[in-house]
Amino acid sequence: MNDNRLSKEQLVARIDAIKRAGFRGVLASYDVWPDQLDTVVREAHARKLIVLGEHAFTSYPYSVRAGVDALP
Repeated sequence: MNDNRLSKEQLVARIDAIKRAGFRGVLASYDVWPDQLDTVVREAHARKLIVLGEHAFTSYPYSVRAGVDALP
């Protein structure tokens, strides 16, 4: 896990890079906190990307309400 939380701007830049690289989805993994997940889901969906989630700091019920498309 990474102790360095990404800012909203950094998250959006990474999502943009994923889209430009031709990927169809984003993995929101262990290092994503609830407030970050909201940004990831909103920005990924705006770019027609799916969001896969496997979280440590965000509960699965929160993830479902946030709009994550698939959980393990």
